[in-house]
Amino acid sequence: MLFMVGAARIWSHILWLSLAMLIVGCEAEKETNHEHTHSEPRHWPDDLAEAATFILQRVESLHASEPSLADEERMETIHELQDLVEWSPEVAADTDLSEEKWIPIFELSEAIRKHMQPGDVDPTTFSSDFDKLVQLLTDAHVQVVALKARSVRFGSDDSDADESDAGQADDDESVPNESEPEDSEREESPPADDDATVAEPTSRLES
Repeated sequence: MLFMVGAARIWSHILWLSLAMLIVGCEAEKETNHEHTHSEPRHWPDDLAEAATFILQRVESLHASEPSLADEERMETIHELQDLVEWSPEVAADTDLSEEKWIPIFELSEAIRKHMQPGDVDPTTFSSDFDKLVQLLTDAHVQVVALKARSVRFGSDDSDADESDAGQADDDESVPNESEPEDSEREESPPADDDATVAEPTSRLES
């Protein structure tokens, strides 16, 4: 009887331990899947210039391959190209690009995306649209770089001006004001004695 009770307790501990390990494993698997889902694809562009380069590379790759061969590599290139077109407005929005320059990128990306949406359209048939998008992305990158350089330059000028003003203020404090007399010069002369008599000059009597 005691043996059966002890065995039941052991099996109970083993069951709870197994259940705990199962829960921990499921949570770890969920976390791994979550990290994998939110990881950036290998063809995600870091900036506008890279987006333009990736699009141009894939368009050239499609031109070099046979359109009639729907092989796996070609289909993967088309899918990546479609991703890059859809991502272009998002990449541009993450920069300091003005709205005026961003709108053409968005509109052209949407037009290309709709062309590619059916999935049975050869992207090389509208290569001119890709060329326009690449040019827009390149021009936008140049503008963003110029804005950053200008911001850094003006920020440096402002800091130099502040240091110059501070140095001038220190110089002004160190130089004494010449218009104010020194302490030794501020000493007043002793007041004249009112009771003192002034000797009148005596005229020489003629003999």
